[in-house]
This record gives sequence, C-alpha cells and structure tokens, in this order.
Amino acid sequence: TAQMVTTTRVLMTFKLLAMTFTWEEWRQLDQDQKHLYQEVMMETCRHLVSLGRAHLSLTHS
Repeated sequence: TAQMVTTTRVLMTFKLLAMTFTWEEWRQLDQDQKHLYQEVMMETCRHLVSLGRAHLSLTHS
C-alpha cells in the first residue's frame, strides 16, 4: 500500500540521516554530548514529520 511505501521511505531517509554509535563509543560520550545527540536526532525527526514524510509521535525520555 501507499502507506507502507511512505513508511519505508521515511525509515530509509532516517537511516541515512541518523548518527549511530557503538556501545563503546556511546559510553565514552559525556552527558552534554549525549544530550546534544538526543536533540539533533529529535530535530531530524521533526524535520521529516514537517515535510509530510511521517506521522511519528516524538517524545523525550
């Protein structure tokens, strides 16, 4: 269906934009760096949603 195609495109786009860390790399980040990472990833999600590419529920944890 069209919704499945859109979802697949969103996931592919997000994967291209996402910054990932290994567990060891993540452990080496300080709290400020982890917070910055979270903020950047949330902003990326918001941009994808604003472009009409996804209907995601974004929450801070």
